Amino acid sequence: MSKINDIQNGILQMEGGCYQKLLDCYLHRKYGVDNWSPLGAQLGTDKTTKGTPDAYARTEDGKYVLLMYGTVKSSPFVKIKADIESCLDKRKTGIDISNIEQIICCHTSTRLTAGENKVLHELFSNVKLVGIGELSQDLYYKYQALAKEYLNVSIDTNQILEDVEFIKKSESSAFTTPLSNQLLCREEEKNEVLDFLNSSDVVVISGKSGAGKTRLALEVGREFSKKNNYVFRCVKQNGEPIYEDLKAHFVDEVDYCVFVDDANMLAHLSHLLDICINKSRKYRTKLIITVRDYAYNDILIRIKKQVLPQTYELKPLSDNNIKEILKQEFGVLNSDCIERIVKVSGGNMRLAIMAATSLMEKKVGNLNNIIDIYDFYYQDIVDKMGRALVITGALLALFDSIRLDDSEHIIYKLAATNNISENEIKDAYFELHKLEIVDIYKDLAVKSSEQALSNYLLFLVFYKSKYIRISDAMNICFPKYRGRIVYAFNTLMNLFYSNELQQYDFSEMKKSWGYFSTKNKKVQMEFLSAFYVAVKTETLHFIKQQIEQLPEIHEDFLMYDFESKSNNENIKSEFLRMIAGFKRADEFDDAIQLLLFHLKRNTEQPMDFYFLLKSQLSIDKKSHYYNYKSEFNLLKQFIDYYHQTNSSNVAVLIIYYCKWILQFEFQSIEATSNGGISHTRFGLLDCDGIREIRDLAIEILFQLYNEESGKYRIAVLNVLKSYKYITNYVILHTIIVKVREEFFCKYGF
Repeated sequence: MSKINDIQNGILQMEGGCYQKLLDCYLHRKYGVDNWSPLGAQLGTDKTTKGTPDAYARTEDGKYVLLMYGTVKSSPFVKIKADIESCLDKRKTGIDISNIEQIICCHTSTRLTAGENKVLHELFSNVKLVGIGELSQDLYYKYQALAKEYLNVSIDTNQILEDVEFIKKSESSAFTTPLSNQLLCREEEKNEVLDFLNSSDVVVISGKSGAGKTRLALEVGREFSKKNNYVFRCVKQNGEPIYEDLKAHFVDEVDYCVFVDDANMLAHLSHLLDICINKSRKYRTKLIITVRDYAYNDILIRIKKQVLPQTYELKPLSDNNIKEILKQEFGVLNSDCIERIVKVSGGNMRLAIMAATSLMEKKVGNLNNIIDIYDFYYQDIVDKMGRALVITGALLALFDSIRLDDSEHIIYKLAATNNISENEIKDAYFELHKLEIVDIYKDLAVKSSEQALSNYLLFLVFYKSKYIRISDAMNICFPKYRGRIVYAFNTLMNLFYSNELQQYDFSEMKKSWGYFSTKNKKVQMEFLSAFYVAVKTETLHFIKQQIEQLPEIHEDFLMYDFESKSNNENIKSEFLRMIAGFKRADEFDDAIQLLLFHLKRNTEQPMDFYFLLKSQLSIDKKSHYYNYKSEFNLLKQFIDYYHQTNSSNVAVLIIYYCKWILQFEFQSIEATSNGGISHTRFGLLDCDGIREIRDLAIEILFQLYNEESGKYRIAVLNVLKSYKYITNYVILHTIIVKVREEFFCKYGF
């Protein structure tokens, strides 16, 4: 508890005016009153003035809270008693006793006896005494930022912040877009996330970069905490270990609502989840977690190991919403400018703000695409940086953060490819820190501080200028830094997509595969599972080779209890997870054949096939746009294979698949080509494809029902009996819900 001693010693050494300002901030944050009127401190100085009370606040019902601050060391009882009595003297305060709601007396003494305390409380009906013990404990456990600001005592690594400090830190760079502006055009989304938070302890908000996840999460956290009397805190990772901070901050004394921004960057997320799910804690902890769409898969897997979260996908704002925000919040009224901003920002509010700022500062006359926005917005700072700083900034963006004492970090090997020495790169960090592009914490760790600029530096170094080849970075960093490599290049592909960029990206990945194809099987698997989208043919060939090496082990799916194991969703086979990624690819038919080959060769893990078909290859939110072609082809190839082989295992999977695609309400967890997943709930829309696949499914079910052996009848009956129309979602054309009556009439359903 040496920090407590440091805080108490710091308080005792404070000048009177500084002490009063500390208490003004402390009481404001503790009691939430935002109209304190300080009388005892000279504005702009640390000097005190005479007056009674030292500060006051007017409550909503028109009464007053009077505050007295004392630092007397001798005869504390006499001084505090005199302070309370002076607050009750109308000649000094100007108000009647009947108008006083509460008197708060702050003091630095530890020598009040119980009897003296009793006498003081009897002077007025509502007296609150705040001693140095309570104040120091609160500064240590609750208001660490105040201890740092007023006493220069660092309690933690400054990663767990009050919302005000979080915003202040986020906006400290001249290049960040604001978080302190109003939340406009998101009322519906805010209410939906609030509903989730009321019913669940963990809510994950996903969405594209710049969609407004952070701003929405802040608003939700504030509103929920205020309404439910929770303490709201924000986590902003800086590269330092956070475990000790979590223990110091989240003491089991109050309910907490904790916002974790960009959770994929937080190494100790599991510790925070432990606090959230710890049933032995008296008070509750709720988490609001934001994550970009392409990092969602990894985060969801990590979270689901400990708790089942509510997930919410934040859609981009509509063009009309962005126009309204540009007008109201940024004063952009020129219709031509607004149309150009909306066109190039593509629903990304961060880009729209950057574009608006550039236009208002007359940095740009023409905006044609997203790259123009970044070029114009950051041109001044990039011009100041020079080649070495640009490369250093991009490398730090690639790894997010490093410890300065880690001389073996692979970043120095990458820098050496551009003849930048270890000493030069360390000097560059401090130069970047001066430019407010990176944060350096206690000369121990350095971290990228501005997300959008970091992304732009990555683009400049790896794509535009090609100072470092993507294949070189992959060959040097993979697989040790797989997560960072995948995250960084997915970011670039999502933000700066063009056919030219994709072609270059894929060609570099293919070149890198030439290097990794000579490595061991485990490394090859890691590479292909991360970058198969660029080497599809090679990936399918690799999967086929691996399946051929599997032992011939078979489970009887007719006797297997799928339902009892269906809640613990987990596909163990890396091969099958990779096959799921081909759903929208031209090679999907080949991938289906590999799936059938796997079924023929090895069915040791029946639930892998069950979960693959249910969660990865069934109807998802994008199926409508492709006219349900992938799902139709899969079902057609499966039934064709069954007719050729009479495989009962395939028949069982077909029955389950028909059951799933005949639903009217879906929850989609869809694998995407960039390694993430998208989770949503949706209904059906009418089109030729959905009618064709539903007709095919019903025909197949009745074919299996009529099998002479009769071994599928119970399973088919269970599917048909569960077939029902629901009205949760609007169906555009009634034909979509018309089941072919002749089938049901024919078989008596």
